[in-house]
Amino acid sequence: MRAAHRPDVYAAKDKILELASRPEGLSSADLPQFSSSYLTAKCAGMVNHGHLHRAKLEGNKVRFFTDKTRAEQVQAEHQRERVKAKALPTTDNASKGVSFRPNAEVVFTDKTKFTRCPGFQARFEAVTPSFVHTALQSGRVTG
Repeated sequence: MRAAHRPDVYAAKDKILELASRPEGLSSADLPQFSSSYLTAKCAGMVNHGHLHRAKLEGNKVRFFTDKTRAEQVQAEHQRERVKAKALPTTDNASKGVSFRPNAEVVFTDKTKFTRCPGFQARFEAVTPSFVHTALQSGRVTG
């Protein structure tokens, strides 16, 4: 059925314009008889034609107004102030993924738990090849 023969389509448009002219505007919760996807599509079409103006609030919340200045005013009221975080001084350890201060003291309390594993053998063992020791001793490699 075409929209010209459906009086509920025009009633929805009139109701949307009526609610959007209020000082608090229109949200999808104001018209529970329509699905949110229908209202979103209907309001998007009306925004494209210039009948409504969108005010985006925090998150995904949106209100529609018939007055552009009111929409801008409400959006400015709800917009959060953006603040840049202070940058922490970088150290060499920050690039290595160390998340603690390198000069921090180790603190042991009464509640500190220790796990002792007698007979534990590591899965991998870091063994330096002998030619590296020879190169370091002869002075060919520094470091």
